[in-house]
Amino acid sequence: MEHNETRVEATGFAPSVASALTRATRIAAENGRTWAGVEDLLVALLTAQPVTPLEMHWEKEELGALTFAELVALAKSIVPGTTAADGAPAASATVAFSATGPESDAFTEQVARA
Repeated sequence: MEHNETRVEATGFAPSVASALTRATRIAAENGRTWAGVEDLLVALLTAQPVTPLEMHWEKEELGALTFAELVALAKSIVPGTTAADGAPAASATVAFSATGPESDAFTEQVARA
């Protein structure tokens, strides 16, 4: 049986992104999978320790229960704007994706549509 294999290379990302991806792979493994999905990444982002930026903003604003639309708006509100060039990468962040296996074309197309 031929397996699907994927490879993602990300450049220009904050170390916190690598931490979240690492936690997502751990969450996937804890759930008996050899692959990580967006669900694992979502849990990793929401449970980062000691506290997530979303949680800090939520508490600062003393927010209670939110609708999904309100949660999306909150998440968008904490996205930083332009930052000083000191210490920032020289080029914009990029993601490169490749896949092999029976579903590689569909996987590649899905990423291209993002």
